[in-house]
Amino acid sequence: MSDVIWVAVITGSVTLANALLSRRWNKNDELVKLQGAITSLYKQVNRIAKGMDIALKNDQVIFDAFRKNQINGESEVQDRVMEDYFRECAVAGYKADGKEE
Repeated sequence: MSDVIWVAVITGSVTLANALLSRRWNKNDELVKLQGAITSLYKQVNRIAKGMDIALKNDQVIFDAFRKNQINGESEVQDRVMEDYFRECAVAGYKADGKEE
């Protein structure tokens, strides 16, 4: 074969290999982004679930106080729990890099 044909075959092979590898790397990059988004979504759903749990406990404390017609120390404890939760959410929302732990 002549040198021109060899150059054309080698150039075509390298171009094809480069295209295939580039496509694979792009897919891997997309998977990494998707995995990061899923991780963030899990953290956000867990935070919402924790807030719902605190809200339900808060309702229990309130209705218990109504039933007994007295205020007990549980409401102060529940108030501290809610403050800690809101503080945790605020700290996570205002991180310098914009990412959660």
